[in-house]
Amino acid sequence: MRKIIKTFGNVGTLISVIMSFAVVVQLVIWQTDLVEIFQIKFLRSDSSIETATLIVSLALMLLGGSFATIAHIAFRQALSEDGKVNKIITTGPFRIVRHPFYLSLMMICFSLVLLFNSYLVLLAAIVASIFLVSESKWEEENLVKEFKEEYTKYQETTGMFFPKLL
Repeated sequence: MRKIIKTFGNVGTLISVIMSFAVVVQLVIWQTDLVEIFQIKFLRSDSSIETATLIVSLALMLLGGSFATIAHIAFRQALSEDGKVNKIITTGPFRIVRHPFYLSLMMICFSLVLLFNSYLVLLAAIVASIFLVSESKWEEENLVKEFKEEYTKYQETTGMFFPKLL
């Protein structure tokens, strides 16, 4: 997985390519008779479900984008002048989850699934999530090597993508 991610420069670029490709293919499919094959029918089974799906999709997209922006602001505190991570950030969104950027990307990916109502976009979102989880694990291995016990304690108290409730 790392080789594929490195080919694109970083995981964010790879996710953008995966999701953009799926959306473009879906837009092309909408112009053909194949649209029914890829459609998640229960999301459009009646107007109340369709409205709820649209509202949830837009809420996920806005929440994901906002969370990413806040995470970016907090993350800048951890960077030295040469762009390397010099400390662990445990404030802001990093207090809630260890990988708020990747969680944000997942939220946006799955908001597109609801918005486009498409199994093809769902498949792309799942593939994107697999890459994000893989990259998170790789990053965490490196953070444990660099920050040792400090990062291990952070892992024990903070969830990777979902908050630890206890």
